[in-house]
Amino acid sequence: MAVSVLKKYHPKTIGITGSVGKTSAKEAIFTVLGSHYSARRNGKNYNNEIGLPLTIIGAETGGNSFWGWTKVFLKWLGIIIFPVKYPEVLILEMGADRQGDIKYLVDFIKPQIGVITDISGSHLEFFGSLEGITKEKGYLAKHLEGKGTAILNIDNSQLKKLKSQTGSKATTFGFSEEADVRATDISYNYSKDENELKGLSFKLNYKGTSMPMRLNNVLAPHSIYSALAGVAVGIELGLNLVEIGEALENFTLPNGRMNLIRGVKK
Repeated sequence: MAVSVLKKYHPKTIGITGSVGKTSAKEAIFTVLGSHYSARRNGKNYNNEIGLPLTIIGAETGGNSFWGWTKVFLKWLGIIIFPVKYPEVLILEMGADRQGDIKYLVDFIKPQIGVITDISGSHLEFFGSLEGITKEKGYLAKHLEGKGTAILNIDNSQLKKLKSQTGSKATTFGFSEEADVRATDISYNYSKDENELKGLSFKLNYKGTSMPMRLNNVLAPHSIYSALAGVAVGIELGLNLVEIGEALENFTLPNGRMNLIRGVKK
């Protein structure tokens, strides 16, 4: 059902995977692209072989209800039979806890852009080694549709090695000098009287251009990786750095992940 929707509407499709940081990167990319494109991303825990097709269709799970799944079928039938305003861009987080999970998802979704946030020891029991995880997650970067672009965290040693193996165009992000999209000069922002914290800022460096970026709602410096992934995807889809910076000022992380929450006496 999902394949038939993709074939009819041909959205630009972005796949996101990694051991950590997938959801935050998805939100950053959605924040950047949502201001210029009609975009949809998967929510809740819809990052698997059931949730991703439901996201593509634009439906909620039917759960244990026959009528719930009947509604899913009827919604799918409606968007196949009738022309509807379908999103220009799909931003799809792809989870994997066993070998073959990413391959299965990539083979029917066929993303044109693949973002890999990190490789570490999560779910190691099912992959045996970091190399096993890299092979699984790396399937996304190596099997992009057409002249696809892999977007990789160059600060991760496993992804650094993967860059030369993708066979696709590769754009890297991170803090190191090797990164194509690089963050430096990270600092916290305060009000003029320095009594109110106003998020993070950093200097974005890209192809000889440097400009300040503000994350007004974010406190954790490691979340800058997610913002950089958003920058890289935005550039790939034709946005300029000013447009991307303006969008990221409104970037908010998923709940419980170091958002700046203003209190009643802020």
